[in-house]
Amino acid sequence: MKRIVIAGGGVAAFESALAARKTDAEAEITICQKETVLPYRRPALSALVANDEEPGGTFFIKDAAFYSANAIAVKSGCEVKKIIPQEHIVELASGETLFYDSLIIATGASARRIPVPGAYGNNTFVLRDYQNLYSIRGFIGNSRKKCAVIGGGLLGLELADSLLQRGCHVTVVEGAPRLLSRNLDEEGSRFVLDRISRVANLELLLDKKVLEITPEKVILSDGVVECDFVAFSTGASAMIPECDGLAVKRGIVVDKNMRTNLPDIFAAGDCAETGGVCCGLYTMASSMGKVAGICAAAGNAEYVPSVYPARFNALGVKIFSAGYPDENMHSELDVNGENYCRVFYSADGKIAAAVLIGDVSAGVKYLKEMNI
Repeated sequence: MKRIVIAGGGVAAFESALAARKTDAEAEITICQKETVLPYRRPALSALVANDEEPGGTFFIKDAAFYSANAIAVKSGCEVKKIIPQEHIVELASGETLFYDSLIIATGASARRIPVPGAYGNNTFVLRDYQNLYSIRGFIGNSRKKCAVIGGGLLGLELADSLLQRGCHVTVVEGAPRLLSRNLDEEGSRFVLDRISRVANLELLLDKKVLEITPEKVILSDGVVECDFVAFSTGASAMIPECDGLAVKRGIVVDKNMRTNLPDIFAAGDCAETGGVCCGLYTMASSMGKVAGICAAAGNAEYVPSVYPARFNALGVKIFSAGYPDENMHSELDVNGENYCRVFYSADGKIAAAVLIGDVSAGVKYLKEMNI
């Protein structure tokens, strides 16, 4: 019986386990995860800050009965700390060891904090896992607090929206000179900024450098932001267990089968790097996990990079962005009231990127054309 161990508990880990089970009905499959709850949809965390309701509905990918029915063991609170590839052993934080025939590393990424004094103070938070959610909720309680969100990307703006719904006053501090520069063209950024700037109790500060964080304020190079607490949304870094000989750059280097450079070890999700790129989207992690699970169970599958869109629906604005908008490309722009659509074309006339704001219904059509 093949023993498949999966390190991590996000969507890549879940899809790895499910794909492995479908490939090998007899394999012994074990998920070892740091978190103490069943695998869940991480992008949903931001919305849950808005109130104190317990997560429900589709937040958890599957319930406990599903794992039991599919003979997938989930060891919660059991982080894989070290891999000994020569012996096909993983060591858990508890000191327990597990043997594997195939190992899938799907440990995800940890939230970054900018390296300034006070970044790890008692009034500073990140939102990357389930416990982070309850830490933020607990700090706010029922009071109306002032918050500084450091980072104005999609996740930072989603978090700002939820904090506003809790009654907080929110100041978003972004280091870049324009909003959502990774997802939008310059004119699209201005279009969104104009609409978000109308939101009550929200202040947007662009092109700002943070120097220090204190219990009462964020000190900038050209001013201060008075606040009760700070939430970082400044990216993430791959979390990788100790493993001698494992090839790592920005993430764990894998091939099209999600294989690492070490025998019988695969990687998928935010901790993996394929084609020089680290995964950063839920849908991408899901696809990688499926391939890793099939191959770890001695099946055959290849990861095919696709164009994965970024979607946003908060602060009264809907955004769909796919591809990499390049101002040097030929483009077609259509602005109609609250709706914005700009499509970018490569030299051969194919759609290379699309940015839709407001009415995003055409996004599916553009995405299909981009992935043909």
